[in-house]
Amino acid sequence: MKKSRFFSFIAFFLLLTGNFHSFAAELPYAKIKNLYNEGELEKIRVTLEDFLKKSGKDSETKERIFAYKYLGVIYAAEPQGYPLAETYFYQLLSLAPNAHISDLYASASVEDVFIRTRERFRNVNKDISEFDEFGNPRNKLNMGRPAVDTTLKKQVEPSPKPGPISPKGKPLKKESRIRVWPWVVGIGVVGAVAGYFWFSTEEKAPPTRIPAN
Repeated sequence: MKKSRFFSFIAFFLLLTGNFHSFAAELPYAKIKNLYNEGELEKIRVTLEDFLKKSGKDSETKERIFAYKYLGVIYAAEPQGYPLAETYFYQLLSLAPNAHISDLYASASVEDVFIRTRERFRNVNKDISEFDEFGNPRNKLNMGRPAVDTTLKKQVEPSPKPGPISPKGKPLKKESRIRVWPWVVGIGVVGAVAGYFWFSTEEKAPPTRIPAN
């Protein structure tokens, strides 16, 4: 008898925990839309904020998207409601990055608040996805490397290499690239050819005759 009661209690407990969400507050979508068409923005604000407070994390994603959208539009329409409007719009975009408020036919000022929040949301996520907290690019090839210094560095010309050193510690003089011996040989050849032609063209003088006694 005790065992049957125990198992009955366990079954009831599991059934209760499994269907806990069904006992939680449900978001009245139709009622909110009707109130919005009638301009009852204050009633919508109270209903949605009470729903988010009571349901908390147990609410579904689509319920929170719906609540954040309407609350953002309601606060954006108020003169001092910009901070809360931006907060709700940012939470909306965090759950649905492609969300819009076109279906609520909001005024231009409300639309402007949403556009600015969406631009800020996209810029923040772009920076986070491309760079880490130290400003280093999140590239696999650059993981663990510091940020590249893009400042211009002065180019230093390389200093000339020192020449060979003599055994006494004095630098050796470079040998002249102009060699002397080819010039000496050339001058000798030219002199020899000139002398040959000079002797070959010279007329020999006739021999001197001695008269006989």
